Amino acid sequence: MTERHDMEAAIEAVLFVSSEPVPRSRLLELFEEDERAQAAEALEAVLARYTRPPEGEEGSGTSPRGVFVEDVGGGVRIATRPEMGAWRRWRSSPTGSRSPARRCRSCAASIRPE
Repeated sequence: MTERHDMEAAIEAVLFVSSEPVPRSRLLELFEEDERAQAAEALEAVLARYTRPPEGEEGSGTSPRGVFVEDVGGGVRIATRPEMGAWRRWRSSPTGSRSPARRCRSCAASIRPE
């Protein structure tokens, strides 16, 4: 049985390395059939942790994180907060050309426990 904190970590890792939005159903398929109800709770916890309040709402723009989770294109993705634009340009520099996501793509295959 996969522990709840491991489920959350696996979901975060898959979202981090994915270049496209990941359907919620696909995220739940990372886990065994009898674990999917708990995996759905873990997914909701990750979404709550990284969801950014819409502009103009209480708490908007106050997230301590540089990324947030959003529902787009039939799936979920991690995106950089727009106000982090100056920091995103770092990736274009010679020292920032290898993104962490690119270095970690191989870890996506090892997320699902055997």
